[in-house]
Amino acid sequence: MATAKRLNRYFWPHRVGVFVSIVAFLLASATEPMIPGLLKTALDKGFLAQPAFPLWMVPVALIGLFVLRGVFGFIGTYMLNRSTSKAVLDLRHDLASAVLRADASVFAHVTPGIVVNKVIGDPQNIANLMGGAMITVLRDGTTAVALLGYLFWMNWQLTALSLITVPLLSLGVRQVHKRVQQVGHAAYEAQNRLVGVVDALAASALMTPMSQLAASVGVAAIVTLALYQAQHDGSTVGSFAAYVTALLLLVSKTRHLTDVSQPIIGALITARASFELLDSPAEPDHGTRTMDRARGEIVFDGVTVSYADADRPALNALSFTVAPGTTAALVGSSGAGKTTVVNALLGFATPDAGALLIDGVPVAELRKTDLRRQFAVGSQDIVLFDASIADNVIYAQPRDLARVETCLRAAALWDHVASLPAGIDTPIGVNGSKLSGGQRQRLAIARALYKDAPVWILDEATSALDTESERAIQQALAQWHGHKTMLVIAHRLSTIRDADAIYVMEDGRVAEAGTHTALLARGGRYAGMVNAQRAD
Repeated sequence: MATAKRLNRYFWPHRVGVFVSIVAFLLASATEPMIPGLLKTALDKGFLAQPAFPLWMVPVALIGLFVLRGVFGFIGTYMLNRSTSKAVLDLRHDLASAVLRADASVFAHVTPGIVVNKVIGDPQNIANLMGGAMITVLRDGTTAVALLGYLFWMNWQLTALSLITVPLLSLGVRQVHKRVQQVGHAAYEAQNRLVGVVDALAASALMTPMSQLAASVGVAAIVTLALYQAQHDGSTVGSFAAYVTALLLLVSKTRHLTDVSQPIIGALITARASFELLDSPAEPDHGTRTMDRARGEIVFDGVTVSYADADRPALNALSFTVAPGTTAALVGSSGAGKTTVVNALLGFATPDAGALLIDGVPVAELRKTDLRRQFAVGSQDIVLFDASIADNVIYAQPRDLARVETCLRAAALWDHVASLPAGIDTPIGVNGSKLSGGQRQRLAIARALYKDAPVWILDEATSALDTESERAIQQALAQWHGHKTMLVIAHRLSTIRDADAIYVMEDGRVAEAGTHTALLARGGRYAGMVNAQRAD
């Protein structure tokens, strides 16, 4: 019930459309009893060849009824689907917002496909199931009420008999059905015991004759009363045929209504799963300080970061400083802590000890939106959208096509883009499937350049590039030296030769620090890494 009430909050703002659909279905249902009424007229007057009866009226009236029913049914279905789609759009918006503000732990054991399905697929399933159920209830429910009223108006005695006889006979069928379930369960428990299987088969075989008996007894009672009335009050064949037609239509509509509970239950189960995502814990944001645009100074002062499932800290009293407008490089083997440095800077990992500052302000004191506004990230694991090249570069920033071209040129991608028939408006496919690995990385760099943040983080951003493209990008980035703070994570050490400072990380701390030349002269870990790559 709580799930239904919560789901109703999304439909209530669109109640006008639902009300219009109800009115339309009411008007459509009003035409249903007129069909057996026309049948009565045709049988009683048309087939008796009464001279005063115009035969053309019946088919014209029948066509007119179906046209009216079709128009009103279309309006009802359209308005209800429209209201349902708007409600689903609101739900998707809330789900997307919940994903964006959710804590990273929410996604620790959930694949991206599941998250996307919860945001996109589940609301659509709710719309399909709930929309179909609502259409059935409104369309068939109003029609059933109209037909029932018509049956009482035509012959209340027959209708009363029908309403009494069928439920009573159905009770007997239900008892047999219950017995089938009990014996079937006993047979399942007994498995290979032949007597249980025989009893179950016998009870199941009894179901069809009992159902047929119930139907035949009910029909026999109705026909008997109809014949009696025909002999005493002059009921016509047309009246009886119209009555039976309306009764059969009512049975059909009632059958549809009895099947409506399953999709409603399915929609509520799906909605409950969606609400679990809505109720996911939000990422903690205890920061209160704001920051418009940083100068770009980064300080790690004895920072320690530990993960719950790790046996040792990812960062162990890490200390280093990046001055504004300079380029710092982090190198080291996998697991040395380089990625954790980035996560800590962006607020995805919280230090257990030490101070992490940007422009002298503790990162923990900054609002997450203000903190992340200071960074642009170019990564080898870029997420691209099934949109144009321009849209993927702009990525929620103000649109400036001239600037898009500048960034694509700086990322050594413009020559390829210019050769395409649609240029920057060319779609790149799902996650950039129409681009090569190197082109995807260059697009990631162009996106980072376009954001124009004071601090750029390049995480293996050129790992898939050829030597010529890599050199072109290095020259482009060099133009920003002194204007942007750059933090570069690299395995290919040739890309960081010109860095102002190189920090060799090991076990979550700085093992060596200095320029490329100084570290080579020292002959330590960095020099060994360079020599190993030269040998390869």
